Amino acid sequence: MTTRELADRHEDPTLQAATAEFAAQVNRTASWLNSLPHDRIERGTDRPSIAADAHRIAAGFLRLQLELEPDSYPTSPAPHLPSVRPHATGAQLSVLGTELIKTAQAADSSSRGLAEQLAGFARELIALRNR
Repeated sequence: MTTRELADRHEDPTLQAATAEFAAQVNRTASWLNSLPHDRIERGTDRPSIAADAHRIAAGFLRLQLELEPDSYPTSPAPHLPSVRPHATGAQLSVLGTELIKTAQAADSSSRGLAEQLAGFARELIALRNR
């Protein structure tokens, strides 16, 4: 099942729209990362590299997933998201984004709060691509 199909299964229109936008931005950003030269992904001049920012965003996906489903990792501490080589940055973001959508669908949480968090991630992904 694609991330778009997962997004379309939501009942709440606000959450459905946020999830669809989140899924679209995850896919666009993963494709963009996969098309970049590795040296551009790793290059950091006066700010963190694209790889570092993508990792920070992906770690945010994991944190939200753990908030929505705390029993998914019953042992403490919560798992650490490893940094990956530049050629895997897009794949890591895509996998964690897809898992977050699946977890969000199954979670009993406030639709509005979750919709706002997904919309925030979508904005961060757009900002990453605009670098």
